[in-house]
This record gives sequence, C-alpha cells and structure tokens, in this order.
Amino acid sequence: MNFAVGSAILTLAMTTLAGCSGGDGIAGGGGPDVGPRDSGVDFTGFSNMSENGTTNFEGTARSASLSLPHTGFITMSSPSGSKAAKATMETQNGNLVAVGIDAPGASVSVGPGNGATIEDIGSVNVAVSGRGTDVIHLVDSQEAGYEYQTYGAWFTAVPRSGSGIVGVGSFGAKTTSKQLPGGRAVYTGRSTGWMGDTSGELHLTESEVIIDTDFSTASISSTATLTNNLDTEILARDSSLDFSGSGPVSGTGFTAQVTGRNNGNLTGSANGQFYGTVAQEVGGTFGLESSSGQTYIGSFGAEY
Repeated sequence: MNFAVGSAILTLAMTTLAGCSGGDGIAGGGGPDVGPRDSGVDFTGFSNMSENGTTNFEGTARSASLSLPHTGFITMSSPSGSKAAKATMETQNGNLVAVGIDAPGASVSVGPGNGATIEDIGSVNVAVSGRGTDVIHLVDSQEAGYEYQTYGAWFTAVPRSGSGIVGVGSFGAKTTSKQLPGGRAVYTGRSTGWMGDTSGELHLTESEVIIDTDFSTASISSTATLTNNLDTEILARDSSLDFSGSGPVSGTGFTAQVTGRNNGNLTGSANGQFYGTVAQEVGGTFGLESSSGQTYIGSFGAEY
C-alpha cells in the first residue's frame, strides 16, 4: 500500500471519526450492510477463485478499541493478542462485491447493498459501508504479486456512541506440515496498520518487512515505517516504530517477541503463518505498546 492510496482511505476515515466524536455527524439506522450470502468454498489460491460466489479464508487478527470523546482526542486501547479469524470475499463476474471479516471483537461486513462501495485503488481494495461507518482495506493480492494470501486493516465506528474498533488481519491458504520445506528462506514484503500516539491522534501506517527463517526459528524486522495522521493528514517517517525480534516455528507458523529497534520501551509480539504449497509466502499480525502510552497494531505479507 502506498500513501497515495492511503489518502483516499484517510478521507473516509476522518469523515467517519469526526461524525462519531462530534455527535452531529453520521447518523445510524438503515440496518447493517449485507455481507456475503452463501456458504462458499475454501480458498486455495487466487488463480483458483471462481468468478461468481463466495470464498472463505482462514487467518488471524488483532484489534483495539477506540474511545472518541467530544474533546476530539482518540484513545486507543491495548491491542488484543493474535486470534483466529476468518474472511470472506464475494465475487460477481470476477468483480469483488462484498467483504466480510469475522474476528473476535472486531467483526465487520461491507456490501452489497445499502449504498456500500468497493473500489480497487492501485494495489488495495477499499470497501466502505453505505453509512460510512465501516471501512476495510485489503491488499489486492494479484496486483501485489501474492497468490496465497491477503492482509489488511479495517475500522468500524458506532455512530454517536463515541466508540469504535480498529482491526488488522492476515488470511490465506495455510501451508501444511508436510509441505513445509527445509533450508533457509528470506521473505520480503510490507505491513499496514494503526498507531495511536500519546497525544490522542490516530495514524494509518505502513512499513517494509523482512522474515528470515530456517523453519525451526524465525526472525522478523520492520523498517522504513511511515505514518499518516488521520487528523492533520501529515505523512511522516517514524523510525521509533521500527521493530525486530525472533522466536520458534511451531507447526507451520511462528511467534516472535519483538522490541522497537530505536525505542526499547516499545514491546510486543508478532505472529506469522506460512502460506502456499511449499511456504512460498508468509503473513501475520503484530501488536506493540510503549510505556508512554503508544499503541501499534499491524498486519503483513511477504514472499521469497
């Protein structure tokens, strides 16, 4: 994702958050947007997806709650740990018409109907509910070069209640234990996510990600982190969010304890899952906090 794309999401996000915190903005009502409507088939790869129907994705997600008081300052809670989650995509004539995410405490569904829109903007699919209160952006995996996974971030805000949820997730066709290769692999990719800073402002984030593994242990590092302030629209590089860490591979995934590369007070964990018939790709989520009150969650995808 690049921040030319992020700006489009940013405008939608700011409109939603302003309406929720101001009390006179977006009104509720009209019922929820209609999500994917049939039981669907399990995802095995984007080249195998049907042009018509619903596809089910297995994955993981993290979330954090937002407090949107009338003061305009946004409080982002401590992030959840990595939890099992599912995503669904509905296509009609090869076009994406509905996206649903079923994650503990952070479920969201957009389209079709009730004015919902889904747009392919560069390498990101952006889905917006008709009421504007729910926004999902998932990597357009074919544009980004992924066959076996997608990842992204979303938020849902409750009109007039002064609350909301941000979430991040990774979804794909998991490598089985029999398919896990030996040797060493280095994966390169990107992340996207959310950061709540100590001054009460929310930022959309992206970074470069590298995963290095011999399939018994794995290390992960993020660099070149960028933030886009949802209030001021200021784009900035923030090296204090860069992190690194390592941990064991268990089954076909890994868990790493991570620490800020330039900020030892920023700590947390990252969880990865290998995707594909011979672990050609890896994706996952991370969540970190600092002692000063900074909260940072994200999802990533990478390939070798």
